[in-house]
Amino acid sequence: MSESLTPAQVAEYLGFKTSSIYALISRKELAATKVGRNRLISPAQLQEYMNRRGTNRDIDCRYAPSNLAS
Repeated sequence: MSESLTPAQVAEYLGFKTSSIYALISRKELAATKVGRNRLISPAQLQEYMNRRGTNRDIDCRYAPSNLAS
């Protein structure tokens, strides 16, 4: 997984609502890059968030929905 993810893709991966991901971004708990009107989350940014919240698993998209796998 080398390309950036949308908040909707991150929400699906983490089992959150998309609005929760946007809330995390606005509270600066989850870093995201603004590209035009969109927010994109890199795998490194997602891994950093997961490490901080105590989720000690690596991001593995082998079994993720096809739109998450690169």
